[in-house]
Formats: sequence, structure tokens, C-alpha cells
Amino acid sequence: MQLKNSKDNNLKELISAIALQKGLDQSIIIRSIEQAILAAYKRFRASQCDPDYKASAQKTNIEVNFDPDTNQLHVFEFYEVVETADDIKNPYTQWTLKDLEYAGLKGLSVGDYARIEKSPEDFGRIAARTARQVIIQRLRDAEKDQSRARLKEKEDNVITGVISKIKGDKVFVTLDSKFDIDALLPDHEKIMGEKYEINSQYKFYLYLDKVPGGKPRYFVSRKHPNLLRRLMAIEIPEIQEGIIEIKSIVREAGARSKVAVKSLDPNVDPVGACVGSSGSRRLENITQELSGERIDIVKYDDDIEQFIINALSQPKILRLEKTEVNGRTQYTAIVHPNNLSQTIGKAGQNVRLAARLTGCKIDIKPNEDEVMPTFADIISK
Repeated sequence: MQLKNSKDNNLKELISAIALQKGLDQSIIIRSIEQAILAAYKRFRASQCDPDYKASAQKTNIEVNFDPDTNQLHVFEFYEVVETADDIKNPYTQWTLKDLEYAGLKGLSVGDYARIEKSPEDFGRIAARTARQVIIQRLRDAEKDQSRARLKEKEDNVITGVISKIKGDKVFVTLDSKFDIDALLPDHEKIMGEKYEINSQYKFYLYLDKVPGGKPRYFVSRKHPNLLRRLMAIEIPEIQEGIIEIKSIVREAGARSKVAVKSLDPNVDPVGACVGSSGSRRLENITQELSGERIDIVKYDDDIEQFIINALSQPKILRLEKTEVNGRTQYTAIVHPNNLSQTIGKAGQNVRLAARLTGCKIDIKPNEDEVMPTFADIISK
């Protein structure tokens, strides 16, 4: 059966054009056409049957093959072979041995299935009309599948999204506007104090998670440590190239973070490379993207005590004292009284992040020898 579109163009050319325009594999389009024609043919066939056989006609085993090279559509029906006319229960799904003989088919026995090619006169017109919308939808579905596949490549990475809907504390982010593929920004993944408005654009960390009692779906995060990790890989070539390794990251998103880095090249200073030369905007670009979040780059050290000193981001640590408290090791950093508040940080933020970064319990104390005596100290002497 010769199959043509409404403009009488060769479907092979149409398939090639759509594949090029949509970035789809031609086999996807051909399968879509075959499936659409199959559905159309089943409806057509049921319309030609007696009312008593319509339901069984829809269940008939039918095969559709489209050859784009010849622009030919082949439709095959499968008939169960029975011995005589008396054995026929459904004339639309069964053939007798004599029917096979008239059709010139040989080598089949009772119980086999005969594959018969069909070419109804009216079907070409009906198929073209009925299948058109189905084909369009299948192509759209195929595009959407490819879009999801591309999205899957972005899992565990940075993706740009647009705020599309806000319902209470739920913020929905469109990741692909063409197919309305979106993800949820949960409340616990937001940067505190960040105001989200419809159509505003942000960078997110994309991950797939399973909703309790539901199917896995995409979520995005502005707080996840991996968002900072991926942004640093984008802005800092030495990280992207594997010269510098990020050992660990802790964040109080939107306020401050600490990143422990290690150089795999003895000639490269990991902190200097991350900060960049004078005038470099490496960290500044990331800070702007994360609503002003301050980023401390910390040199990782296998010596835990030196790592703690580095993590506190204070070069004026006088000494580190190690004690055992309830079976757990605790480190106390001794600092000059003038540096006490800075080492502790606002609301304890600096020491809190340093403890999380190193995995150690850290306390800060002023150097007693340099502490000015109080009036009570003088009186007690």
C-alpha cells in the first residue's frame, strides 16, 4: 500500500526533515508511524466487522511495517488455521485449510497462524486522517523522552532552572520549558532568606529521589554541598582538570561555607589556585550565585591538628591542646584574646563549620597569660 502525506511528498523525506529538526533518531519516528497506523487499522477493521465480532477484532494480532525507502506500508493480519468451515467460531480471525489453498499458502497445519497481507481500498485515506494526530503526539513523546534522557545526564550536577510556580512553601522549578519538565525545590533545600519569584532564574543542584508512596522524581537544591562543589569545578580549571581535589565541604547556605582542598601537584598551591590571581573573579562569581555566601578555602592536611588550625581560618592560633572528654578527643585552640571573637565567629559560625569540616570537637579559649585580670581577680589575691 503506497502511503503519502497530505502534500503528496515522500514520507522518507518528511521523516528525515523531522529527525533533523527535532534531533530524533529516524527509527523512533518510523516506529511512531507504525504504531499509529496499527491503532488506526484496528479501529478501521472493527468498523468493518459485524457487531458481534467488534471486540475480538480489536484483539486480532496485526503487524504493520513501513518501508521508508519504497514509501510502502504493509499491513498483515494473523489468522488461526482450522480444518473446516464448521470449526470456524470467528470468521474475522480464523481461516480453513481450503481458504489457505485458495490463497496459495502452503506448509501450514491446523493450529498454525497464517500471516496475510491486507490492503483495504478505503484504509489509506482513513489511516492518514486518523494517524496524523497520533503521530504528532508520539513524536512529542519521543522528544520528551529524549529531553528526560538529557536531564538524566545532568543528575548530580548543576542545572539552570526557572521558578515557575509557588504554592505555600513549595517552589516548583522548570528545567525544560518546552516540555514542562519540572522539579520541586523543597523547603529544606532553600537558602535561608532567599526570596523566590516567578520567572526568576537560579542555578540548582539536581538529584533524583523517591517520594514516599510515589515514583522517583527530580528535586533541586540550593543548599546541597555538591552545588558549591560543581560551581567550583566550573569556575576553577585546576579542579576541573583534577589537579586540585576537593576533600570536603560544609555549608551554612547563603551565609558561609568551608571547602577543604588538596593539590595533587606539589607545584600548585591549592588555596591560591582556588582564590585566583589579583583581579580574578573565581570565588566572587560563586559567591554572587549563592546570595553572597562567604567561601573559606582551607588547605587539607593529613595531620589532623594542622588541618584543624587551617580550618579555623586564623593564622594566629597560638597552640592546640588535645584532651579526652568522655572517651572523645577534643581539641582546644588557644588564641590571643584580641582574636577570640574572630576565631569563634558570629554566633559561633566559624568554629562550628571548622568542627564539621574536620569531624572533630573544637573549643576556643584565650591565652590565660595574656588575659587582663578582672577586679575580682585583684581582690582575691
